[in-house]
Amino acid sequence: HPQILSPGEARQLKNLASHFPDGVARYLSGPDVAETAGVPLDASAGLLLPGLGWLPPAELCRRLLDHPDIQFVRQHVEQLVPQGDGWWLMDDAGGKLGRFAQIVLATGAAPGIIAATAMLPLRVMGGQLTGCPATPASQRLRVPVCGQGYLAPACNGFHSLGATYRPDSRALTIDPLEHHAKLRGIDSSYAALAT
Repeated sequence: HPQILSPGEARQLKNLASHFPDGVARYLSGPDVAETAGVPLDASAGLLLPGLGWLPPAELCRRLLDHPDIQFVRQHVEQLVPQGDGWWLMDDAGGKLGRFAQIVLATGAAPGIIAATAMLPLRVMGGQLTGCPATPASQRLRVPVCGQGYLAPACNGFHSLGATYRPDSRALTIDPLEHHAKLRGIDSSYAALAT
């Protein structure tokens, strides 16, 4: 199923690119698509955004936390109590877990679980990424390709495919059907990368 753009879609991409310098957005067509991607793609045109990139989420988090001024605490926090220029973190029994000048809350599918955050306009969005091993062909991919989803270039021998989104979903489980759907999408959209 080649990703052939309609004449209207191609005009849209070309028009969009015309508003930016080539270093920000560049319209690609014909053989330039595969040459830029580093692999043959069943695409008649595309929009290259050369200043963008992709970082593996888990590795990014690990590196951001690897700093002498950052203390990572995996703890259930029931309450945040403002105290001067910082916060006391309290557990469900009222015990003090520690005082911190700055905190980052990673509450996942439960953003309003801490009363101090209840007034924030947060929305839960479920979803997942899929990782798959690179093939000899896909290892040559140099830029992310997007269509029904995206396929990022291989990092440490694996690609990241994304992503699914489920508005208002609080499910914390991995859905194998979403993985299979993304893999089928890559097989049908970019057959040359699947081998």
